[in-house]
Amino acid sequence: GQQPVWPIGIPAPLPGKKGHPCTTASSCSTGLCCLKQPNNSSRTCQPLGLYGQACSESQIKGGVYIGHCPCGTGLRCRYFPPGRHICVNKK
Repeated sequence: GQQPVWPIGIPAPLPGKKGHPCTTASSCSTGLCCLKQPNNSSRTCQPLGLYGQACSESQIKGGVYIGHCPCGTGLRCRYFPPGRHICVNKK
């Protein structure tokens, strides 16, 4: 993706920590995703899903997720009827 070009002398912002505002996935630190809340337009960096937590695999433009982040390392987002997605081991 495109990276913003910062004027000389102005440091690029550091990746956001949990709860910091974000615009794209690259706005957040490792282990976080840029999450948009379904009921409003705010986007914040939130942790990737842990085992047994709800997750999402559907991202919108810029690697932004709605409602839930994808799963963390070693996990996958599995569908459980009637419409829940939960992080489970990849095996």
